[in-house]
Amino acid sequence: MRRLCGVETEYGLWIDGRGPESQQDDSKTFVENCPNPSYLGWDNFVEAPRADLRGFEAKRLSVDPRDQQYEYRTETRTYAQLRADRILTNGARFYNDHGHPEYCTPECFSAIDAALEDLHGESVLLDTLRASGMPAKIYKNNTDFHGASYGTHESFLVKRRVGFDALFNAVVPVLIARQILCGAGKVGSEAGPKCNFQLSQRADFLTEVASVDTLYRRPIFNTRDEPHADPNKWTRLHVICGDANRNPIATMRKLLLVQCELKLLEIDKAPKFPISNPVKAFEQISKNESHEFVFEGHRCSDVLRSVALASLEHLDLDGRESSALRGVLGALDRFEVEGWSGLIGEADWAAKKYLIEHYFEPSGDQAQDLLSQQSLDLAYSNIDPEESLFTAMQEMNLIALFEWEKNQSFPTRAYARGLAVEKFRDQMTSASWGRITFATSSGEQSIDLEPELEYPAHLSDAKSVEEFIESLRNMQQ
Repeated sequence: MRRLCGVETEYGLWIDGRGPESQQDDSKTFVENCPNPSYLGWDNFVEAPRADLRGFEAKRLSVDPRDQQYEYRTETRTYAQLRADRILTNGARFYNDHGHPEYCTPECFSAIDAALEDLHGESVLLDTLRASGMPAKIYKNNTDFHGASYGTHESFLVKRRVGFDALFNAVVPVLIARQILCGAGKVGSEAGPKCNFQLSQRADFLTEVASVDTLYRRPIFNTRDEPHADPNKWTRLHVICGDANRNPIATMRKLLLVQCELKLLEIDKAPKFPISNPVKAFEQISKNESHEFVFEGHRCSDVLRSVALASLEHLDLDGRESSALRGVLGALDRFEVEGWSGLIGEADWAAKKYLIEHYFEPSGDQAQDLLSQQSLDLAYSNIDPEESLFTAMQEMNLIALFEWEKNQSFPTRAYARGLAVEKFRDQMTSASWGRITFATSSGEQSIDLEPELEYPAHLSDAKSVEEFIESLRNMQQ
């Protein structure tokens, strides 16, 4: 079941003594300290964030007025300098996105490989933190607990012929239901009905059913139509309602369940769960503290079980994918028998709930108690293994280790992009997900990277940029 997917994670950056007015410059400086070999020259020209899957282009994108007041308070003079946008030798992208260091995994054919690449992103951030010498903490989460949210986005390549209505109807119920396995967990709420603890970091900030926006008035279903490939053949499902997961099992499952649903949709085998009010349903599931996870008559566990069983029956899966789907079924069974405690080792929200139930001591001061619980939440999300409660729970054998190894047999176009950075970055003049441009002895040459192809290992044998371009063209004929 090979179809490109990937994860983009905006990390929370906190520096002692600094505030939101310096966040843009601080994030830029942080990314600039990345010690990994890289190429600077990301081509934003090919991006189209206002293009909408429903067949029109939005006049403008919504921006959060609170964020906007800090957006232009920067000492940096140019947009390119502010982004510090770079490509790493594994084909990943690392840059400053509105005051947050963002790591975009290289494209992967498999959800399991994408989860491993997302995990590798944490090590890139840690290496950068140590190289920077900045007195900073890095959080893999989606809220600052002061009303600001930052995203963890997923991308899935989808055949253009599927169309908006079919995509929306198939995917939205899965996005709502998967919270019970993939929610990162959050203490309290920042909008809407109050709660003590909820499944999702993002539910408070999802106010629209479908929209092209990502920064404000965020939707359950993002309609951005930016395929980074031939638009006549492909579109890209851009999911923005998911959480940043510390547990890679949760990362893998959130990708795998959507990837399976999309593949089932393409062969007309996708389970159907009609829904009339996705925004309300998403919030109800996130904030249901009785853990009766039902929306509009659909049990979340039934939705996810249907996707897993249909995939096992109808899709051409490899051994790892079949095993991962059986893992989903096992987790759902444990949840039904044991409740939330049956998911501590696999779902971040259950792990955080365990921390609060076992290590939080009420003081009698409601405000102070909320801060204490939020501190546990943040400490879980801290990616520094010397400070992270996630790591501590792994060491206590409360959280299962992710034991998959990356499948090296099917390199995606990210392999070619990474090779270009590793061997020919001095000749690169620009690059994006789908294209690289080089300065050659015969002038500037661009090569498109087709998304469905496997990029063979012998590409690394090229002795010159001209040979590299020729090899890429030959394999795409």
